[in-house]
Amino acid sequence: MPKSQIYIVSSSEMRWFHDWNKKDFQSVLHWLKSILESVTAEPDREDYYLRTSNYDKSIKLRSYGNKKHLELKFLSAQENRAILFKGRKENWTKWSIPLPVEFDVSVKNDPKWIEVMKSRYLIQISFDHSPPRLSGVSNNEIKEGCNVELTQLKVEGTKYWTFGLESFSSSSNENKNFEAGLEFISQNEPPGIIQTGISCGYIEWLIKERL
Repeated sequence: MPKSQIYIVSSSEMRWFHDWNKKDFQSVLHWLKSILESVTAEPDREDYYLRTSNYDKSIKLRSYGNKKHLELKFLSAQENRAILFKGRKENWTKWSIPLPVEFDVSVKNDPKWIEVMKSRYLIQISFDHSPPRLSGVSNNEIKEGCNVELTQLKVEGTKYWTFGLESFSSSSNENKNFEAGLEFISQNEPPGIIQTGISCGYIEWLIKERL
């Protein structure tokens, strides 16, 4: 595989996970639409997480239409915060490796992997311009930004929902972009229900906190 196809991204992230409650989910979606009225659900996708006891590493197979990726994530730092939003902020480095279309993701029903169905609403905040620009569609051309995500999950037949922020930067300013993203969305007062969830990364929630 050509080296140029391997993408390495550093991010600052904060997430909260909740048991499914349609009213709570709709209240957060209504708030997102007060920030960007045109926000809509992306096509559903399947992710498979390798079971592990090390929550500072994550191995994921991502299937999105006919596109498949192997994603390796490594935790580099974390801190508990109570400014604007209360939760755990984590810094990750992600290696994303595109897989051939013909690659058979034969991990379905394999007990070593956890299947997670996702239906995501996205607001992408771009700091490449001033004032920031908003989009409901992910754009890999943006160099400085923060993704705001509301996602309905289905894991082993049970529904959940999660809300999170994930900043990125081409100039090692992901922490700065995270703070800017938090400040931007806080201009519209967020529903308090968000911060009552479990705040941690995906792999820790799936293996430890969800059960």
